[in-house]
Amino acid sequence: MVPGVESLEDYLLECIDRLQRAGDDEGRRKRELQRPKAWSLLSIEWKALAMLAATNASPKSIEKSEKNNRSHRARIGRRGGRGANFSLEDRIEHPQNVIDNPKSSAPYRLAVLIAQKSRMEQSWNEDWDETLTLLREECEDGIHPVWERMAREAPIIAELGRFPSINSNRLEEGSLEWFEFTKFDPQNSSALLEWLESCPLKLDQHQAHSLQRIVRDLRSGKPRPKQWKKWMNPSLTNMKEDFAMLEGMLLSATSDKKAADVFSNIAKGKTKLAKIGKAQLDLITLREDNISNWSELITIEDTNPLSQTILFEAWLRYQTNNNLEIDELVSGYELLINAGINVKQELLWDLISGLLEFEDLTNIGRYTSNIVIENSDQMSLAINVVKKNNDKNLLEKILNTLEKSNPDIVLKAMQDKKNPLLIRKRAARILSQKNYHEIDEILDIFTQSSDIEGLKRYLLADNSISTKYPQRALLVWHLVPASNAIDDIDSLDEIRRLAINSLTDSKLDSAMTEASISLIALMSGVPSSMDAVHEKLDSDGVLALNEVRRALSVDGDGVVKEAKIERLKQSVSDAELTLLENDLFSALVTSLLLNRATMDLNLKRNDRALESLRILCSEPNVTMSTIRNTSDLVLEHEIAIPELELWYRVNQNGSAEHQIVRAMLSISKDDRINAARAYRDAAMKAKHDFEKSSLLLRKSLIEFAHAGGWKEAVNLIDLHSELTASITSRFQLYLRTCADADAGKNEIATQRIIEYITEREPGESPVGKIDQDAIKRRIEMLDRAMSYAADHRLPEEPFRGRVRAARMMLRKSESSRRNELEGRFLLEMEKRDVLEITLIAEEVAEISPIRGLRMFEIAIDSDNFNPNQIKALIRSQKAMFRRHNNTIPIKQRRALRNISLKPLVVIDTNILIDALKDDLLSQISQDSIGVFDWSIERTFVWTLKRRCEEGLVQLHIPEITKAEFLNRAKSPDVALSLFDDVYINHEIWNNTITDGLLKERVLKILKTFDNSSLKNPIGEGGKLMIHSFLIRHKDIFSKITEAKMLARDNIPERTSLDGNEIYPENGDIELMNDCYIHANSTIPDIGSVLVASRDSDFMLISRALQDSFGFGVISNAQQLNSKVL
Repeated sequence: MVPGVESLEDYLLECIDRLQRAGDDEGRRKRELQRPKAWSLLSIEWKALAMLAATNASPKSIEKSEKNNRSHRARIGRRGGRGANFSLEDRIEHPQNVIDNPKSSAPYRLAVLIAQKSRMEQSWNEDWDETLTLLREECEDGIHPVWERMAREAPIIAELGRFPSINSNRLEEGSLEWFEFTKFDPQNSSALLEWLESCPLKLDQHQAHSLQRIVRDLRSGKPRPKQWKKWMNPSLTNMKEDFAMLEGMLLSATSDKKAADVFSNIAKGKTKLAKIGKAQLDLITLREDNISNWSELITIEDTNPLSQTILFEAWLRYQTNNNLEIDELVSGYELLINAGINVKQELLWDLISGLLEFEDLTNIGRYTSNIVIENSDQMSLAINVVKKNNDKNLLEKILNTLEKSNPDIVLKAMQDKKNPLLIRKRAARILSQKNYHEIDEILDIFTQSSDIEGLKRYLLADNSISTKYPQRALLVWHLVPASNAIDDIDSLDEIRRLAINSLTDSKLDSAMTEASISLIALMSGVPSSMDAVHEKLDSDGVLALNEVRRALSVDGDGVVKEAKIERLKQSVSDAELTLLENDLFSALVTSLLLNRATMDLNLKRNDRALESLRILCSEPNVTMSTIRNTSDLVLEHEIAIPELELWYRVNQNGSAEHQIVRAMLSISKDDRINAARAYRDAAMKAKHDFEKSSLLLRKSLIEFAHAGGWKEAVNLIDLHSELTASITSRFQLYLRTCADADAGKNEIATQRIIEYITEREPGESPVGKIDQDAIKRRIEMLDRAMSYAADHRLPEEPFRGRVRAARMMLRKSESSRRNELEGRFLLEMEKRDVLEITLIAEEVAEISPIRGLRMFEIAIDSDNFNPNQIKALIRSQKAMFRRHNNTIPIKQRRALRNISLKPLVVIDTNILIDALKDDLLSQISQDSIGVFDWSIERTFVWTLKRRCEEGLVQLHIPEITKAEFLNRAKSPDVALSLFDDVYINHEIWNNTITDGLLKERVLKILKTFDNSSLKNPIGEGGKLMIHSFLIRHKDIFSKITEAKMLARDNIPERTSLDGNEIYPENGDIELMNDCYIHANSTIPDIGSVLVASRDSDFMLISRALQDSFGFGVISNAQQLNSKVL
């Protein structure tokens, strides 16, 4: 509050009047001057002027005081600083200030100038004298009585006593108008302060003092309204007439209930303030949540602050069920939002309802972000909005609200078929967790919304659902995220089997579109019409899909260009699809990319394949199918995929599959010892799968060998006897020899090699004589052993050193002629003389043709010769082979890698059956393209055909295999039984696969997989040796038989030997015998004999067969490629 000029003169007069009772004592006069409350209402400058009266200031006393002050200023302060003691009189305003501020009264300004002129003496500015003259003239019209008293008490301004004194009225001019400036919110501190500071009222010292405390409190910036009532009492309470407005405003600011009574009385009056009083009363009643006249208050049109506050408070207490127009609702909303206030839910819902009614969907989103859904009506309204504008934020709010809603609301949301599918899906999931009895209804919604996790939960809980809804079971199998299927792999495989077997008797699934059913069928290898799928895509998409399918079909070339995949993706993106169709098309594209990667690996396009697989494994919700298939590719093709390892580390850390993937990563980093240990750990975790465990143990041994971990490798062999059949005896010799030598047992290591070759090349001479032929054969074996490590890219030492030591021991018994030739060969190798090397090899070939040919291999594989010299050596080697090939059995030709000999691949029945199944599926496919899912089996069949077409292999079907195959495909009904894991539509099968067509396709398969002109061998061959071999490996065949019995419903056919019915069936033994005969034959241009079979009876003893009989086994495309590429 800034008191008016006359108010200050009144306060000054109250203080000066106290000097009458103070006498002449200056100290007492000063104390009495400051006792009245009016003293606190004076500014410091007015107090300084008043102090002149207390000290009876005269010109001489001023001069003396100035001298005293100067002496005080020279003193040093208590804290060490220079003193600065000023008296209150020194705070009299500067002359220039009063000259520049005409708001102060003329006598006050005159008093200041007179006193300062006397005090300033020489520093007085004579230009100020002009103002003195003007002020004297103004004071001639009369001045406040206080100045006459001041003139008497302070001689220095005695001049003021000559001017006439006049009295003033109670109210200054403009006081009534001041009360009308109360059209603002009293609780607005800044507005209240501004109003009080402009107060023109002449208040007594008690009123002024109270008001001054309130003003100071407001100025502090942290007002304490609760204190004001105490300060107001009694001076500012029970005020009359217009003064009551001041009391009402102050009470309202403190939220005091008496304010309503004060304003009520004002409103009842007939003064100009009645309307303001009524408005202030409305504001108070609103804040007390009295909304009886709410409809009236929101129609206020005045723009003054008080009216706007009332309007704001009214909208803050919005009442629904009114007849307001949408524009009025928007206006109220904007008023609150602009004030930063959270709008009431009732107002938001009325706004949304109104906008939805007028279909103003553009602006409706502004009001949905902060709504809270609390009842079924609001839920219905929110859902209707989402139906209209697909508001994603509102949809998310609905979904979250459903989780906390009562069952009736959730049930209604699920059952309304017009509701968005995502809402019905969330509602169905909530009800499924509460055991809602209408399971079919929930399953329908889960299917339509592609809620795979929801479907999976029901399918795993009840197998009958898989038989009732087989397409849904297959849907889950294809789309279930791998992270959600970790613990349910076996169960998911079982529901897939049940689904396949139930497709024949199932009805069309009403919850799926025809396109969805066709897509599931396509990915499941189920023959089905593709018309519905084609209708979803544009012409470019249909063309791209069919081109990719043909490329990946059994008769395709496997070449899928990136542009075709991208064209299909774009077509899918542009298509109008349901949620389920969209997910299935995405799965289809993923499947195509995965199968293309498989083909790329077979075609040695590893870079593109790895790039695709890394991307697929990085997908956020990568499917179980993708993870499993990629893991199979890692094991088969020995590729490293960091993203797959990361997935396993996060989701299935330490599992057998994870260890396999880790092993491949370690190999890619040349960390072979950790790769070996990872494979070993994987084998231990896969003990339930004997075939897989044995394969992994073998891989572990190989990696231990590469890493120089021979001792760990030997320990592994000793712990797992079945390993002896899956690795060659030479590899075992290598590991044990290296382990002995590494342990410092060189003599034992050398003796081990000598015993090994002696056992395989025994002598036949009488006692006491040396069998030179046996010595010759043993040295030839040692010659081959010298390159064993290098041939297999294994560490050459210490094995090579021990072989040299064994050779030195045998040389003492060998003829000098052989030593001479070998010495010459080594010398000419250093000289790089191709002609001399050829001549030496020719001389050796007269003794041992295979040894002469191996000399060429050693020379060609060395780094001693340039390309032209190598070509010359190869020509000479080929010429030598042509002369001697009829004396060199195939089993000895495996090491002849440089003369382009083909492997003879002998086909087992399971390969022919896989090929026939693929062929027949194409026949019953509507578009004759067939399936494109590239399993390990299918890839192997395709690769065999391709390598045969490229002229890299010779394929041969033995009579025993042919007979068994013809028996398994002798009629359409018998052939149908081959499809135990694939759904076949019996009607289509019966109409398509006739006796004639089946015979035609069978003959085509037989022709495709037999391009040799070999005759079937006659005689027993090595049957007795094979029987003896099988019996020696009794332990492994016991485990193989056990594994076969666990994997099949029927008892597998086995052969009884030595009283144990655990050995391969007679047909497989016949096949082994045929291969034995071929391996010992001299068929031209054949370098090895390989059995193509995925039967564990062959796979798990492959190295033992190679070691004992000279023929090997291949069971996948990677193994075949490693032999011919």
